Amino acid sequence: MSPVRPRLARRWAWNAARWALGIGAVALMVVGLDSAEVMARIGAASGLLVVASVLGLTAVHALGASTWSILCRQLGGLRLGWGTALRVYYAAQALGGVTPANIGGDAYRVLAVHRASPGWSAALAPVLVQRATSYLALAVLALPAIGVLILGSHLASPILPAALLLCVLAGGVGILMLVAPASLARLVARLPWTRAAHDGAAVSRWPRPAIGSIATGTGLGLAFHAVSVLLTALLMAAVDPAAVGVPVVAAIIVARLSLAVPILPSGLGANEAILVLLFSGLGLAPQTALAGLLLGRVALVLTTLVGASLLLFGRPVIAGAAGLRVDAPRAERA
Repeated sequence: MSPVRPRLARRWAWNAARWALGIGAVALMVVGLDSAEVMARIGAASGLLVVASVLGLTAVHALGASTWSILCRQLGGLRLGWGTALRVYYAAQALGGVTPANIGGDAYRVLAVHRASPGWSAALAPVLVQRATSYLALAVLALPAIGVLILGSHLASPILPAALLLCVLAGGVGILMLVAPASLARLVARLPWTRAAHDGAAVSRWPRPAIGSIATGTGLGLAFHAVSVLLTALLMAAVDPAAVGVPVVAAIIVARLSLAVPILPSGLGANEAILVLLFSGLGLAPQTALAGLLLGRVALVLTTLVGASLLLFGRPVIAGAAGLRVDAPRAERA
């Protein structure tokens, strides 16, 4: 038997276990919070607000695609057409949802552009910088949100010290990825899908990203997370018009830190559990938090369906690197 098959079997088993853990945690919460009450709140939610929020959460990944496209130009001299960037990014989201820490989606984007790039570092840098600045942006949002819940809302919850630790870790990982990119690039280049063909010399010489690229990634990362949080807050208001205000937004931001935990897919289970506990501490119905986040998961399903459709029926981006163009080196343009 080929050694590849046992590895694939273990990988699929691990992914299945992650999804089972997340879905099981959500199911336990639904039962524990009175499933009839949760379903009743979902049924009574404002249809217009729910549709607007779900479509917005599905479309917000276009902002992520734009960030990646800009970083490709800044860091690798690669100019992606708007349609190509969207197509690759949404396809990557479908793969990322079934791999730990979205690593499959990141790998897909690297492979999609590496044939049109001057080396592996040009394809790797935009993905790693976007991931790093996304963690950094999430930490920047979460830190004041934790302060609001502790000081402004006088919320005493054991979740908040753990959230503060996770916030520091997420920001620290983001900074490490930015200040030590060569080491991380060499590590990524040893992964099975890049090890055979990576340009080791180019990766080892990969410099730290420029301040402009860090500012671009962090600024657009802040916009991505902020829009996602506000759309989620709109879902909470659709379920319960009383669930509005700064503490609600702060609680949603803190719960969003679960995205930095690579074990569960898209924070499934952890996101819901954290927000349920925080809503209870704020004196709000925990059923509202669970109902709102369950409606928000529809956007995850839609995003995955869009990406899977592009993978199955779209043009093979990896094979042809269509829509990509490499700029001349800066020295030549000067």
